[in-house]
Amino acid sequence: MEPVRLGIIGCGIAARELHWPALRGMKDVFAVTAVCNHTEPKAKSFAELVGGVPYVLDYHELLTRDDVDAVSIILPFKLNYHVTGDALEAGKHVMVEKPLAADLTDAAKMVKFKDQYPSLVMMVAENFRYRQLYRWVKALLDEQIIGVSYAVNWNFFTDVSAGANKRYMSTKWRFEPAYPGGFPVDGGVHIIAALRDLFGEFIRGSAQTRCVNPDAGRFDTMHCTFTMANGIIGEINLFYSSRGFRVNTLHIFGDEGTILVDNYSNTIMVKRPGMPDSVETPEEEHGYAGEYKDFYNAIKTGSPVASSFDEAYHDLKVITRAVESAETGEIVMFE
Repeated sequence: MEPVRLGIIGCGIAARELHWPALRGMKDVFAVTAVCNHTEPKAKSFAELVGGVPYVLDYHELLTRDDVDAVSIILPFKLNYHVTGDALEAGKHVMVEKPLAADLTDAAKMVKFKDQYPSLVMMVAENFRYRQLYRWVKALLDEQIIGVSYAVNWNFFTDVSAGANKRYMSTKWRFEPAYPGGFPVDGGVHIIAALRDLFGEFIRGSAQTRCVNPDAGRFDTMHCTFTMANGIIGEINLFYSSRGFRVNTLHIFGDEGTILVDNYSNTIMVKRPGMPDSVETPEEEHGYAGEYKDFYNAIKTGSPVASSFDEAYHDLKVITRAVESAETGEIVMFE
């Protein structure tokens, strides 16, 4: 099958450091034929990076090109609804960066696009849905290697004002009123997606937020407790101003053992009483190539995508309801 001719809209950090490294090794699957950014220096440098392709400064111009079959929209997500709608209207298949939209109203409208454009593929670049790490964990859970799961704990601690993270502090759109959740929503939606894939739907819960570093947004710290449909209880801690301590771990507690997932070392440790610990280290590229393979297969064969707009809507709904709980001080229903 011929490669899909891909246009990229948005040439920022995610395009350069997450999407392009995956696409660079998939030239038999995707051929990048044009790129767009509203500022010329970024557009020009990214066009050179991906092979000297044409660049434009207005995405509407890219959407008129006959050599673009599909687009990857890598923009501030407050723009997702309008740019996605324009791309679909132009007859292009769409992959759009997560979270799905700026709010649940726009997200719900985007879910309805599937009825308006049934012949076009639309998916969300939620890379956690394609990480081998979580697929291995799901297989272990299906085998009931730790018995029946009853609780989960996910801790994500980092400092967005230090080291390599500082570049994300320069993306001022993260702190605008149209993006009220800031870093905890941007990062938290990944965790919600992974947990939903592993355990099913969130039912109810509550959250608290706090601002430790005002430069990191309206709040940079969130603690959320929840109950899932299958009875599992859990908590998520998202601390984006954790000084001197960085961790990203998921603990899954079962009645016969515990699974510890370390996202940074890409390891899965199974601990059971009276048995030696077992450690698995899946091959991992963090799911970015997996996203594009799924996109390609859906375009070429009509297969359903794992990361649909509908799935992304439910991911966003959970994290949005958690923010509402923090603001009202009340327990909220996620469904």
